[in-house]
Amino acid sequence: MLAVALGLASCDASLLVGPELDPFAPEAEGTEAVDAAEAASPGEGAEEAAGEGELDPGALELPEKKVASGAPLVLFIAHAGKDSADGRSPQAPLATLEGAQARLRTLLPSLDRDVEIRIAHDGGAPYKGQEVVWSHFSPSHTISFMPSDYQPGARLKDLAGRPVFDGESVCAGKAPETASQDGEHCKFFVIDGRSRPASRLRFLYLEIRRYTTTGLGLHNDGEGQNLVYGCRFEKIGNLYFPKQRAGYTAIGISRSDHNTIRNNVFVDIRNKPVDNRFMHAVYMNVQSAHNTIAYNQVLRVSGDPMKVRHYSNHNLIERNTIRYAGVAAFLDWPEGGRKECFSWENLVRDNVIRCGYSGGASALVKLREPPEPDGGNPLCVSLGKRVRTSGNSVSCP
Repeated sequence: MLAVALGLASCDASLLVGPELDPFAPEAEGTEAVDAAEAASPGEGAEEAAGEGELDPGALELPEKKVASGAPLVLFIAHAGKDSADGRSPQAPLATLEGAQARLRTLLPSLDRDVEIRIAHDGGAPYKGQEVVWSHFSPSHTISFMPSDYQPGARLKDLAGRPVFDGESVCAGKAPETASQDGEHCKFFVIDGRSRPASRLRFLYLEIRRYTTTGLGLHNDGEGQNLVYGCRFEKIGNLYFPKQRAGYTAIGISRSDHNTIRNNVFVDIRNKPVDNRFMHAVYMNVQSAHNTIAYNQVLRVSGDPMKVRHYSNHNLIERNTIRYAGVAAFLDWPEGGRKECFSWENLVRDNVIRCGYSGGASALVKLREPPEPDGGNPLCVSLGKRVRTSGNSVSCP
C-alpha cells in the first residue's frame, strides 16, 4: 500500500510563486549554477536493471474509494479513434488526450465519480505530437491514465506494453531559441492546478519520449496527490532537438504536495553539452513538500537527477538506482535574484548511485552553501537540517 505522511510548514505563498506554468526556468547565463560534466555519450552500452524495468518488489496497491455512484466512468483512446467519437467503448474510441478531456467535460462537468482513461497499446505504435494542459479534475475523485488492458495489481509483464507518446513531430517544428527570446516549450502533459484543489491524477504504465522541456508537469497550488507509477521516460531534453531551449526535467513538481513517483524508468534525460546541468529526472520546486520518489531506475541524466529548489521540504528519495547522472544524485540549489530559500528536512536513503554523467565518480548530495541567495526570504525559516542521508551506496564503476 502506498502511503505518505501529512504535514506542511507554513510560509507566505506570495513570496514563493514562480512563473505560473513554467516554474523550472534555469538561471540566466553567467549566474552561479552547478557545474556538470559535458560528456557527449556517457554510460553508452549500460543496460537497464533486470525485472522488466521494475524495481518495486510488489505490485501497486491503491486504496480505491467506494462512492455512491458505483463504477468509474471509462473513456477509450486508440490510434483509429476520432475526437468526435463517443469514447465510451473500445469500438468508438477517441484519438487524443485533449479529446478525452473535452469529452469528460461534456459528460461530467462536475466529477462525481472516478474516471479511467484507457489507452490502446496498438502494437507499440506511438501517439505522435500530443501536448496536453489538463485542468478538469476533482479533489474527491481520481482520473487514471492507463493501458487499455491494465487491471489492479498488474505488472508490466502482464500487459501488452506501455502505450507510447512521442513528441518528435511537434517538438521538431517548434520555433528555435534565439538570443533575445526563448524558443517555444515542448511538453507532453502539464496539470494546470493554479488556485485549485488537489488534482489526484494517476499515470500508470505509459511511455513518454522525445519531448524537449518537460515530460510530466505536476503543477498545483498546494495539494497534488498525483501518482506516476510504472512509466518510462526516454530522450527528454534538447540533445535531441539542438535548436530548442534547454530542457528542465522528465517530471516537474511545482507547488504540489503528497505526490508519489514510484517504479518508473528514466533513460537518456539529456540536454546538449552547453545546457547539461539544467536537466533532471525529478525536479521539486516552489514549496513542493512530502513527495515520495522511490524504486525508480535512472540511466544517463545530464544534470543532477533529483533536485529540490525554493523551500521544497520533507521529501523522501529512497531505493532508487541511479547510473551515469549529473555530478551528484541529489541537489538543493535555490536560484539567485529571486529571494529563494533553502529546502529542509529532505531524506535521501537506501539509494544505489553508480557514476556521474561523465563516467567518473558521483557525489551523493550537493547543496548551495550559505548564505541563501540575496539574503534569503525572511519568512522561510530553518526547519532543522537541509538533508538527511542513510544507507546509500555510492561507487564507480
